[in-house]
Amino acid sequence: MKIKIPTSLSDIRLEQFVLFNKVLKESQEDNFVKLATVTIFCDISVEQAKNIEVTDFEAIVNDITKVLSQQPRFIQRFIHDGKEYGFIPNLDEMTAGEYIDLESFLKDEMTYNKAMSVLYRPILNKRKDLYNIEEYKGSHTEFNTLNLDIVLGSMLFFWNLSNELLKATKDYLAQPQNKILLTQALATSGVGINQFIQSLEDISLTLKEQLSYGFRSS
Repeated sequence: MKIKIPTSLSDIRLEQFVLFNKVLKESQEDNFVKLATVTIFCDISVEQAKNIEVTDFEAIVNDITKVLSQQPRFIQRFIHDGKEYGFIPNLDEMTAGEYIDLESFLKDEMTYNKAMSVLYRPILNKRKDLYNIEEYKGSHTEFNTLNLDIVLGSMLFFWNLSNELLKATKDYLAQPQNKILLTQALATSGVGINQFIQSLEDISLTLKEQLSYGFRSS
């Protein structure tokens, strides 16, 4: 029997990663997790996995575990199902609706596909490294088969950005006059300073926890 073993994160689909994390939440029993690892990431049945010689089986599990521990790189543009998508060109211009949806979708791997539809949208026009993307019209679920390197790379990028923003905000608020100005600015949108800081901390913590599922050691 010939099976295809993933050798990089780009060989793994988001839907496989989601299913695997669901398995881990339901059981930590070693043999069960190993069986799930092979069946899910190699796209084979349980019976087919059980028929693999034990030495080969253990080697496959080890190889997949190493792949899942790879550090992803940020991918700004990609082709998916014949359409080119681009990461939000300027996160400073992200709308409140986009941020609220993104924060919500990143809390659960079951909605990672929707989170990706906030961060990446079809490119309308481009010139060299510059491009425009479609206006956000709400999430969709067509990214279930997106390559995992794209998903984890964008999450890592957003996590680093969130941490930088959180640190910069706290440094800014260390000056009393700045705290007054920011409080006044947030008041116009109905958001308090404590709520704003808590939101930044929540999304940073959420991203850190979710990313830990991907960076596994052998």
